[in-house]
Amino acid sequence: MRGVLLTVNAVYFAFGVSFYFGLLWALRLFFYPSWTSLRVDNVADHFVGPVWAATAFFRKLVPGMLVTGLVMIVTSWGRGAQLWAAVLAYAGIWGTFGAWAVINPINKEITTGAGTDEHLRELLKRWMQLNNLRFVIVTVMWAATIWYLLAAADFAGDV
Repeated sequence: MRGVLLTVNAVYFAFGVSFYFGLLWALRLFFYPSWTSLRVDNVADHFVGPVWAATAFFRKLVPGMLVTGLVMIVTSWGRGAQLWAAVLAYAGIWGTFGAWAVINPINKEITTGAGTDEHLRELLKRWMQLNNLRFVIVTVMWAATIWYLLAAADFAGDV
């Protein structure tokens, strides 16, 4: 039963990390280029709604990740690579939370009215720069989670 619970725990964390990873990669590859044409009169449709929907989703997902990540660390204690992978992945979720705390005021300013199109473009540029940092954090967190899963499964030892 313990093994099943630890598997469910790791799968939840991996789901959250993969979701975050996919979102940040999609932002970088697909959304950023189209946002250069956003204006004050259309930013609500193409930016504000999706950003607040994502924020609401992650407010529900991340607390569970904080718990499951901690369980990964505790249950990996003394297991070398598996422990370090869990610690790195857990640090990543805290890093994304910290980045969100810096990005959120920009979200609010864009939502409440950026004033001019020029000011909106400045805000979006700053928003994208900060999310580029979160992009790196999430990519490292995803890689650490995969490392953790591989270390936990010990596929190499089964060959």
